[in-house]
Amino acid sequence: MLRIITANRQEPLLAHLAAQLGPAAGGDPLKPDLLVAERGTDRWLWQFLAETHGVAANLRFEQPAGFLWRMLRLYRPDAPADAR
Repeated sequence: MLRIITANRQEPLLAHLAAQLGPAAGGDPLKPDLLVAERGTDRWLWQFLAETHGVAANLRFEQPAGFLWRMLRLYRPDAPADAR
């Protein structure tokens, strides 16, 4: 499910994400897919989640273009493997 959360500061966004990925959230903590705008953000986010929960593992960070391409391949399996 795609859920968009907005804020004008990063702290409320990070707190919301940490709460959603925490053990009390009831979701599957071993299968989260996270979209990040650019490289580098993924490592920073990974570090924040590790500091918040004590560990951060098995996370998949994708940039929007890669995510959209993967969704296209689910809908159209005959599409090329990548955009090149």
